[in-house]
Formats: sequence, structure tokens, C-alpha cells
Amino acid sequence: MKFTYLIIILITIQSCNNAQKSDVETLESTTQLEEEASSTKEVNKIELQQKGDYSRLFAKDSNCKLSLDEVATIFALSSGQIKTNIEEMSPCRFNITYRDGGEGYFAITVSALPNKSVQKEIENKLSNSYQKDFIKKSDTGDHYIFKHPNQGYLLLLNPNYDNVVKIQYRTMLVSDLTQTQLEILEQRGYHTANYLIAKYQD
Repeated sequence: MKFTYLIIILITIQSCNNAQKSDVETLESTTQLEEEASSTKEVNKIELQQKGDYSRLFAKDSNCKLSLDEVATIFALSSGQIKTNIEEMSPCRFNITYRDGGEGYFAITVSALPNKSVQKEIENKLSNSYQKDFIKKSDTGDHYIFKHPNQGYLLLLNPNYDNVVKIQYRTMLVSDLTQTQLEILEQRGYHTANYLIAKYQD
């Protein structure tokens, strides 16, 4: 009888050990999955520390975000080389005559987009294997700037605000521009984005 009890006790102990081992393995597996999920979330997480109030920057109104003189300064041209071209569909557009005699245009528009859609747009671009190479933080570190790879414009996005600011720094047709000229115009576009952030930071 004692032998039988001893067998039962040993079996019970073994069962408990197996159960504890299973619980530990399950806990370790769950912890690992949580860490992996947390790591993935961290990669796609929008981490921007806001440096001010940018309500005026993203406000959709009839006022142009830049004056003619400001555009001239950005492009290192005289005011006489830039002409304001007010159109109903594009109230903030400028026709530009460059120093080499070439012509182009520059425009700023604010497009309506709900805040949640702005956040989703940023997340998609950050996680997309192709588009992530064209999005970066602003100089202030509290906005994202996305460059369209071939259409000559930038998008200024802030996950805390509705709407998107579009900066068109050249036309889509650029067959008559050299690579150096294209790079200069692109730099003007980025300069404009950071200038707007500084100007409308409250």
C-alpha cells in the first residue's frame, strides 16, 4: 500500500512539474510575442515632439502663406523676376523668371484632410518600403516633409492637425532642366517648408 501511495505522489509531483514548465514556456512565448509586437509598433510609431502651435499654418483660407517678397528671397531673385498669379483654383501661385531666362512657377496650397487621415498618411509613408525614402522630419523635428519622387512637390504634414500643405516648387515637365537645376529647385522647396514652419510657429 505504501508503495502505491509513493507511486501516486511521484506521478502528482511530475504532473505539477510538467504543468509549471508548460506555464513558464507559455509565459516566455507570450512575452516574446509582446516584445515583437512592441518592437513593430515602435518602428511605425509617429514620434514628434511639438515645438509650437501651427493652427495658422494649416488653416485653409484665402490668404497666401507667403508674400511675393518672401518668395523672391527664397529663390534668391529680385521681386521683378516674380509675378503673383492669382487664380481661383490656385490663389497662391507665382510665375518665376529665373536668372538664366528660364521660366517656372511656384505654388502653395492647403488641402483639406482630417487629422486621422493625416496620421494614417504619415504611417503609410513611413512603413512603405519605397515611400519611406522620400519622407523626413523638418528642421524643427515636429513635422514630416514628403517629397513626391517625380512630380516636383512637397507635402508638409503634422499628425496633430487637419489638412496638408502642398509646396509645388517646379512643373512636372522638366526635360529642359539640368540635374543641377532640379536639385536647386528641390532645395528651394525644402527651404520653403522649413521657412513656413518657422513663420507660423506660435
